[in-house]
Amino acid sequence: MIPLQFYPTQVFNETKHIVDVVAKAYLEKATGNVHHLVPVEVITDGNCLYNSIVLLMNDPSVTTSELRVRTIIELVKKENYYQNIYSQYIEPIDIAIKAMCKNYTYSELYEIVALCNVLQCNIQSVHPKIDFQHYMAIFNNVFKPVSPIIANCNIAILWSHALNEKDARETNNGTWSPNHFVSLMSPSIRNEFTNINQSTLIVVTPEKRTYKNKAVTQIRIPEFQSSPSKRLRSEENIENDTTQPITSSSIQKKTNDKEEKRQLLLEKKRQRSRSSRMNETEEQRQIRLQKKREQTRSSRMNEPEEQRQNRLQKLKERNISSRANETAEQRQTRLQKLKERSTSSRANETEEQRQNRLETLNERSTSSRANETEEQRQIRLEQQRKRSQMNRDDKKRTQRTLGNSDIQQENNSIRPPWPEPIPRDLKETRLQQFLEQMSMSVLAEATCAVCNIRTPTKDSKKIPISKIPNIHLLKVSEELKDLIKQLNEGIEISIDDNSIKMAKHVKSPSTYDSPSFYCQNDVILYKNGLFQQNKVDMCTFCQTCHGALSKGHIPKFSASNNMWLDDIPAELQGLTIPEEKLISLYRHNSCIIKLHSPFHSTATAQTALKGSCITFLQNVPNINNSSPLKLDDLCDTFKVIFIGARPPDRIHLKKVLTVRKKKIIQALHWLKKYNVLYQNVNINLENIAQLPEDDIPECIMSTLEQKLDDEEIQSERTGYVPDPLSDPTEHTTADTIPISS
Repeated sequence: MIPLQFYPTQVFNETKHIVDVVAKAYLEKATGNVHHLVPVEVITDGNCLYNSIVLLMNDPSVTTSELRVRTIIELVKKENYYQNIYSQYIEPIDIAIKAMCKNYTYSELYEIVALCNVLQCNIQSVHPKIDFQHYMAIFNNVFKPVSPIIANCNIAILWSHALNEKDARETNNGTWSPNHFVSLMSPSIRNEFTNINQSTLIVVTPEKRTYKNKAVTQIRIPEFQSSPSKRLRSEENIENDTTQPITSSSIQKKTNDKEEKRQLLLEKKRQRSRSSRMNETEEQRQIRLQKKREQTRSSRMNEPEEQRQNRLQKLKERNISSRANETAEQRQTRLQKLKERSTSSRANETEEQRQNRLETLNERSTSSRANETEEQRQIRLEQQRKRSQMNRDDKKRTQRTLGNSDIQQENNSIRPPWPEPIPRDLKETRLQQFLEQMSMSVLAEATCAVCNIRTPTKDSKKIPISKIPNIHLLKVSEELKDLIKQLNEGIEISIDDNSIKMAKHVKSPSTYDSPSFYCQNDVILYKNGLFQQNKVDMCTFCQTCHGALSKGHIPKFSASNNMWLDDIPAELQGLTIPEEKLISLYRHNSCIIKLHSPFHSTATAQTALKGSCITFLQNVPNINNSSPLKLDDLCDTFKVIFIGARPPDRIHLKKVLTVRKKKIIQALHWLKKYNVLYQNVNINLENIAQLPEDDIPECIMSTLEQKLDDEEIQSERTGYVPDPLSDPTEHTTADTIPISS
């Protein structure tokens, strides 16, 4: 990309620039060495930083979009450099770059620093000392390009606000933060020269040379001190010895020369403006017109009534003159544009605006009709009759056209066109896009170390644990620490013939050794989101948690917000299906019926209910107030059906059907202590005594049903995904996809 040639305008010009009054007040609250500068008004559309640069460049070929793109490219190329230096003061650079890609987004410190390299200049950043903190000192600094780039000029940018300080605080809950940039220029040389001369006035007694008796004599005359401009003119015109006469012809010649030079300058300026307008883009044209409209609106708001009447009178005369000299084609074009503008404004007006417009139009019509002559009345009625006739003719033509189009559409519907084949390039493009969106790298997920929620890897943030922003916000409360200590208490159980004895042993409260979370300095992070990279402890954050910490907020689903997910207690881990049924408070029943008809076989029948749907009252049994359940009651709601080629071994069934007395007791004691639903449940020692130590209950084995017939096996398998290992001779490696590489 070709570097920009940046030669900024350094001096304020009253004919081109407008002083930003609001920014002037903020400039007075900055350091004293910049109070002499003049803030220049720019558009407050989010691109204010780039608008300030464009104003200084005075080059219509450079747009704010181009400056934004060049800045983003500079930040991406030197991302590590800017991240290492400035990320400690503002948000991470990757988030900032993502926000910059959206046009009309407010700029930050990254853009100012990057513009130094883009423009090859030194930028003085001026920040008002409002609510100033020690870390904000970086904002009052002079930023220079990165070596080997050498700066060729200096500019100044002020951090400002679109509103004054009082209104800005009211709209931002009493705090002030900048949302606008303006460029600072030196005051005009004329004003500086006047100020310097006024500050260095010296009271002297004037002298005058005269001729007396043909001899030159100096006499002193009293006179007040004249202004610097008068002295300059007098010193230029008065010579040491004699006063040279200036003829009227020389004055006229100088006046003509000045006027000629002025006309040449104006002509060059008009040609330059005409050339720039011919080469400008549509966006630049819209920006120029917007600036012109704002300047016109501002001048009209401040003009007195007399100037307003003169302007309206001149505008009226200009319109009358242009309409009198326009051709028929120009008249039709003007009326067409006027009609389109009127239609657009009426389409966007509110109901109140519509009523006001109709009322104003009605009053104007009433007033004009009351003052019209008989001849004017006849002309108006004739025009109304012609207009009504034209509307009726247009309506008939429209209806005739719609009728013909309906007939044509009906004829086309009888013979529908044959669909064209989809182009191969389009199919390949769509397939490639699908593969890219469904690739493993795009679909990969990672676990957030703060909230333990899975998030796409491409959207996650990986940072060292030592560099977590605002890590103090992740410290857990004392109540949560006490709860973790209680849950880390171990329970040892010894069972006698008629009693159960429990003994507690407390783990060290200073460390929480858990397979799922990591705790240090009262900060809890989930281990699924932790890893090591180059011997550095790293953590993974989702966008929500990282954004909250960067802004100084507690993440919504973090442990510090009492949203803590602990491990499944050891007492409840590894429970088999019968053990879960024995300690559960609720019972559930299900009935699945396979339907079939003369048209479909049982193999393809659906599992649904066929017939009329009816409702009836049913007595729902109360929740049990004692636990565990009796083994006989368990077998009433628990049925095991084995389908296979040979009977199962007991050791295989034991993996899923075993019941352990000690495991049941531990689970019930944990639930009774920590689950409010079990606080009023009594532990039934008689039912516990019936449980086996570590074996399958005999009642389950006695009700076990086995299906070893090949036909029944095949019918039950119908509808399931086929097992690729059931017939290994028919499947080759080319037909199967390995589960793991």
